[in-house]
Amino acid sequence: MDGRAAVTAAPLAGGTAPGPPARRPRWRSWAGIPLAATMILGLVASLAWLVPLPDRLAMRSSSVVRWRDGRTAFLTLSEDERWRVPVEVDEVDPAYVDALIRLEDRRFWWHPGVDPIAVVRAAAVNLARGRVVSGASTITMQVVRLCEPRPRTLASKLVEAARAVQLELRMSKTEILSAYLDLVPMGGNLEGVEAASHAFFGHGADNLDAAEIAVLLAIPQDPTHRAPAPDHVETLAAARDAIARRLLAEGLLEPRLADGADGGAGSGASSPPVPSPGEAASAEEVLARIQATPVPDGLRPMPRQAPHAAAWLLGGPQVSGQDLVTTLDAGVQRRVEAVVADARGSLHRRGIDDVAVVVVRHRDGQVLALVGGHDFWAARDGAQIPAFAVPRSPGSALKPVLYAQALDAGMVLPEQLVLDVPVDYSGYTPENYSGEFDGMVPLQEALSRSLNVPFVRLLHQVGVESFLGQLRGMGVTSLSPVPGHYGLSAVVGGVELTPLDLARIYATIAEGGRARPLRWLEPGAPADPSVRVMSPGAAWLTIRALSRRDRPDFPGRGALSAMPRHIHWKTGTSFGNRDAWAVGSGARMTVVVWLGNLDRRPAAALVGAQAAGPLLFDILDALNDGFDQDPVAAWTRPPDLRPVEVCALSGMRAGPACPETREVPGLEAHVPPTRCTLH
Repeated sequence: MDGRAAVTAAPLAGGTAPGPPARRPRWRSWAGIPLAATMILGLVASLAWLVPLPDRLAMRSSSVVRWRDGRTAFLTLSEDERWRVPVEVDEVDPAYVDALIRLEDRRFWWHPGVDPIAVVRAAAVNLARGRVVSGASTITMQVVRLCEPRPRTLASKLVEAARAVQLELRMSKTEILSAYLDLVPMGGNLEGVEAASHAFFGHGADNLDAAEIAVLLAIPQDPTHRAPAPDHVETLAAARDAIARRLLAEGLLEPRLADGADGGAGSGASSPPVPSPGEAASAEEVLARIQATPVPDGLRPMPRQAPHAAAWLLGGPQVSGQDLVTTLDAGVQRRVEAVVADARGSLHRRGIDDVAVVVVRHRDGQVLALVGGHDFWAARDGAQIPAFAVPRSPGSALKPVLYAQALDAGMVLPEQLVLDVPVDYSGYTPENYSGEFDGMVPLQEALSRSLNVPFVRLLHQVGVESFLGQLRGMGVTSLSPVPGHYGLSAVVGGVELTPLDLARIYATIAEGGRARPLRWLEPGAPADPSVRVMSPGAAWLTIRALSRRDRPDFPGRGALSAMPRHIHWKTGTSFGNRDAWAVGSGARMTVVVWLGNLDRRPAAALVGAQAAGPLLFDILDALNDGFDQDPVAAWTRPPDLRPVEVCALSGMRAGPACPETREVPGLEAHVPPTRCTLH
């Protein structure tokens, strides 16, 4: 034995020979598992947050312009040329959502993106059949596939599963379900249930009947062969009925009777009897009515209503990704468009091709209707220009503003005689539209008859810049800011305003002199605070002067009506007959009508009273506005008026030499100091 062996065999000093190695306790061998699991989960979570989500989840969808009640008025294509309308889960019919989850992923609300029970079941079925007949895809995995299409291989399935877990970590269940509702393929360039519902049924997905629910569930399973088309009717109907039968067997759709199950034109199907109100429908009755309902065989036009307003609000007809709730009222818009459409032929024959109408609820400034032209889709230059936002000469339509301003300044009284005689201001010689002069006329009559010369004289007294400042104070934004840019012609058409500007001016008068911004978005928001720009008394006296005339094409109509009218209105005609205006306010609404040609072609028929005036009254009649239905504050004599003794002849404050006097309403704080100069 060598020395190494001896040393090895020698016992340790002071002890015994070593035995076999001691075993570690069993619990210590399991102690690292939680740590390892935590590290793995941390790695997975880190990767889930480091790896970007699919780009398509952030892709801009179709732009949506909505009526004030939230219904869709106008849709655009998305940036990738698809009809894809974003929708939240709570905006879709709950019956559809329940049926979708029951049909596609019944454990959606609790699985982590991959359903292990479905995976085991699918594996067993596929092994038993010897081929792939079930894929175990969850809704989350389908969202991944819609965002990132891949070949249908096992490797792709594993990637989809990993991406699905990532989505579950980064997004809520509701967000994932909303993404599915937005992206689910519906054939062609249709994506999502909201766009499909409009294209198939002509309404949104918030209220679906049983047949519609089954159709929306059937098409995504095979869009190529089931999307509505004449040669897909039988295939789609069979798939719809099979899905409806399955859902009914599972306790869904019982209360969801299909509407309009008469079979439609040419269906030849007789409808099963409809249960009486309150009577429960059996599954067989519901299925029979679904089967009797024709499936869509084509696409309906997408909502494209109020196109000039929608394109203007969006910034262009091709802008995508916006969702705007407007103040526009569908009923008001359609009635106005109907009146304009009826007048189109007559206007065209007279050389008038363009029109704009603005309807404002003057108590809060909300715009209820915007018509920017006749045909947005016409193949002619300027067809898509929103005429309601184009500055044009308003003719005489600004005279009421100067009238009220002069009353507030204490310069005149309504019955005061003013000169209507030729005048020359350094080469500027204004004339009346008739070409004649009346000598002396009461100021309120000069306003009612829209005489030019008295108001040019009045503007010379008030001052051009002071008048322009009043317009700006009322919210006019289209004026040039350069001092001295405008002259005395400003009150008879020497400035340019948009129909929206003019609507705000007349809404201010109708509201007793309080101005507030016009609003075309957020109908439920509180009204903007108003600013007083003229006294209540001056506004009331202006309204009284503007209400002296009935409609121009039927001047005696007021005497034949049993109901009093509360309408004050004014017309305007620009120099050279390029613009015709009529503006008026009823009990609730202010309406602006502009007629002309956007290329500025003149037309002999472009006269405010003759062309625009009748259209204004037709619109007010269609809106049933102006009748004395409700108390109107603007028609109640305000407290800042008091009786003023005036000369019966001159209308000025009576002097001691006036032979006859009478009392008229005047502003208590702004009575003209000058006594009668005729006596």
